[in-house]
Amino acid sequence: MSVELLHYTRGKHVENIHRGDAVCVSSDGKILGSLGNAHLPMFWRSAAKPFQLLQFVKMGGVEKYNLTQAELAILASSHSGEPIHVETVTSILHKLGLTPDILNCGTARPMSGKAFKELVRQNLKPSALHNPCSGKHSGIIALCQLLEIPIDYCEPHTCDFNHELGEQNSQRI
Repeated sequence: MSVELLHYTRGKHVENIHRGDAVCVSSDGKILGSLGNAHLPMFWRSAAKPFQLLQFVKMGGVEKYNLTQAELAILASSHSGEPIHVETVTSILHKLGLTPDILNCGTARPMSGKAFKELVRQNLKPSALHNPCSGKHSGIIALCQLLEIPIDYCEPHTCDFNHELGEQNSQRI
């Protein structure tokens, strides 16, 4: 069973309790220490993003495309679709000589409620740039360019971030 890992407080009061499971293993797979269930199945999902980016970094992609620390960070993470995130992904694509049309990650409503409300206020629709995975997808594209291989990296229906939720969100707008 998961254990309490963190108590988030406001003043003297506990506002949130975060539970989880953690395990530390040696390079040969031996468990060195754990909290909670060390044998709980785990799914990489977005936690894999920094590892997916490693080859691009090792091959000199950051230097070749003159990426900033903020741009590198968004390639290795998920984001909430705020204007700074959209601008950062747009900047990466510009440095690659591409436009947002190249993204195959699907349209997604910003996870940030404030960013979504601002889009609605401006009568704008979410785009692939608002997708929490647009940075990772930009990194995939950048690696393809670095390796000089086709950028056709996935079919849209197989790599959307929560494809069904994205469709539902698009229909609400």
